[in-house]
Amino acid sequence: MNPKKMMIHEVAKLTGITIRTLHYYDEIGLLTPTAKTAAGYRLYDDKALERAMDRLLGDPDLAERLGREAAQIQKKLAPERVNGLWREYFERIMEK
Repeated sequence: MNPKKMMIHEVAKLTGITIRTLHYYDEIGLLTPTAKTAAGYRLYDDKALERAMDRLLGDPDLAERLGREAAQIQKKLAPERVNGLWREYFERIMEK
């Protein structure tokens, strides 16, 4: 079974992150698309989002560079707990 892929506007709506910021995250390699459509639109699956969260939580310097909110997430949340919650959340989303 193929996991559902989301277009960038769906990821923006889901995460509350602007499309421009998601483009920037792609440029710096934080959140890279799983695939692109024939027209070049970015597509993401839950694994791409999970990898981005893993990287953010594992790299305090990156979190600081991305902003105060990201740094606070990195400092306050244990990666083991967040990864499980992140995975569960996206599994529920993908089932819809």
